[in-house]
Amino acid sequence: MAMEQPRLLVTPTEEIEEVITRLRRTLIDVNTLDYNYRRTQLLALKQLLIDNKEEFNQSFCMGCGFKETGAADLFTFVTNLSKLEEALHMLAEITAPSVLCRADPLWAMSKTTVIPYPKGVALLLGTWNFPSILVFRGLVSAIATGCPCIIKPTERNPHFSNLMARLIPQYLDQNLVQVVAGGVETAQELLKHKFGVCYFVGSPAIARHITRACAETFTPCIIEAGGINPAIVDGTADIKNCAKRVCWGASVNAGQFCLRPQYSLCIGQATFEKHRDAMVEVCKNKFHQYRFKCVDSRHFEQCYRFVQQSIDQGAELICGDLDMWDKETCETKLIIATLDKSLMNDNIVMQEEIFGNYHVIIKIDSVDEAIELVNHPLREEPLSMNIFSNDRKTVERLNRCIRSGSTNVNMCCTSVGRFGTDSGGVGRSGWSHDGYKAFQHMKHVFEFSDGFLAEESMGLTLYDQPSWVLNLVPSILPFDAKFRSTSSMTMLSVLVAFILLIAYYSGCLSCGKDLFQ
Repeated sequence: MAMEQPRLLVTPTEEIEEVITRLRRTLIDVNTLDYNYRRTQLLALKQLLIDNKEEFNQSFCMGCGFKETGAADLFTFVTNLSKLEEALHMLAEITAPSVLCRADPLWAMSKTTVIPYPKGVALLLGTWNFPSILVFRGLVSAIATGCPCIIKPTERNPHFSNLMARLIPQYLDQNLVQVVAGGVETAQELLKHKFGVCYFVGSPAIARHITRACAETFTPCIIEAGGINPAIVDGTADIKNCAKRVCWGASVNAGQFCLRPQYSLCIGQATFEKHRDAMVEVCKNKFHQYRFKCVDSRHFEQCYRFVQQSIDQGAELICGDLDMWDKETCETKLIIATLDKSLMNDNIVMQEEIFGNYHVIIKIDSVDEAIELVNHPLREEPLSMNIFSNDRKTVERLNRCIRSGSTNVNMCCTSVGRFGTDSGGVGRSGWSHDGYKAFQHMKHVFEFSDGFLAEESMGLTLYDQPSWVLNLVPSILPFDAKFRSTSSMTMLSVLVAFILLIAYYSGCLSCGKDLFQ
C-alpha cells in the first residue's frame, strides 16, 4: 500500500496564548466536574473514534511498521476503545469525594472531605511510534477528570496530526479540548506557559528538555521515557513459548516500542543454548516472513548505526544481518545476536534504548547476577521487566529487587492497554503514571460547626485549663490503629467533647468566671 504523508498543518504562534487563555477560562465558566458534561464529551470522543476508524488505521500505517490497515486495529481502535469504556464505567468513581473518618477527638465537631479537582489545563505532547494510543490515553484521562487540554500531535506523522486538527473541533467542546499543531518550535512555545500538568511519552533525551522547561513554570509532569528492558529467562521457563513471545515483543512495530525487550538474560548454560536455538528457529520460520517499517529515514539511520556499533563492540550475529534492512523503504527485519557478559557494559545495547529490530542474548550464572546487571548504574531503570520463569520464589525475588515501571511474567509488552491499569515508569524510565489521579489534585476541605460545643470540641479553650486537663487529653487519644474504626472513633469523640465541656465549665468556676458571660 503506497501512501505519502501530506503537508503538516501548523498553528500560528500568535494564536497559542489565546488558546491557553480560553481553556483557563473554562475552569471558571464551566463545571467540568459535572458528570453529564464529562460523559457527553467521552461519548463524543468514542463516536469520533468509531466514525473515523479507517482514517486512524491509515495514519498509523503511514508512520509506523504496518503495511495493512487491518493489522493496525489493535494499536488504534481496540486499545483506545477499551480505554474509553473503562473511563465511562468508572466516571462517577473518578471524581467522587470521600469523607475522612473523624479520627481525632479534638476536631470532633468538624468534617474533612477530600475532593478530586482537576489540576488545571493539561498539555498533551504526542509522540510518533503509537500516535493514536499515546494521545488518546492522556486525552481520556484529562476529560474524565475535568481537565481542559491542549493536544500537540507529533510532527513526524503529519497525517495523524492533520486528522486530529480536523476532527477534534467537529466532535468535542472547543472550550475543553484544542489541537495546536506544529513542529519543535510549536512545542517550545507551548512549554513557555504554565499548565496544570504536562503529559509526555517519548525518549529520555526529549523528556529532559521538557522537564527543564516545565521546571521553569512549576508545571508538574507525567513522563514515560522508555528504558532498556530485559527478558530474564531461567530453567523452569517454557522455552518455546518464551522464544515466540520475546521475538514478538522485540519486533512489534519494527521494534519502535518503549516496552519491547532489548536483551535476554539466560540463567545457566543449558537455558542459554535452548533459548538461543529457539529464538533463531522462531525468527527464521516466522518473523523473517515480515518486514516492518521505521517511521522515517532519520530513525532508520539511527537504528542502523546502533546495530553496527553493537556488532563492532563484540556482539555476534546468529540470525539476520543489516543486509536485510532496506534503506530506500526503511523496512527492517529482526536481527538476533549473542553477547558475552564481560562485554556488556561497553556495548551500546546495554547503554541506550535501540528502539529498533534488534535483540541480544546474554548468558549469566544466577538470579543474583541478573539483579546486579539490570540494576547497574550505567543502565536506566526498565520501563517494563519481562520474567520467564515458573518458579514463584524467583519471580517474587526479581520483582522485589529490581526497580521497574511494570513486570510481565511469561509474556512481553502487555502492561499497556489493559482495562483498569495505568502505565508509568520509575526513575529514569519515567515519572508518575498516566492514570486518572495523575491529572487530579486531592483537595482537603475542612468544615467546622458553628453550633453547640463547637469551640469546646475543637480544643480552643484548652489554653485556659489546669495542667491536669492538658495531661488528660493525650492519654485518651487513640494512637493505636486498631482503635481507629469509624464507630469507635465517633463514640470516643463524643466522650472527649463531653469531658472537655465539663473541664471548661470547671475551669470557669475555679477562676470565678461568669458561666453565662
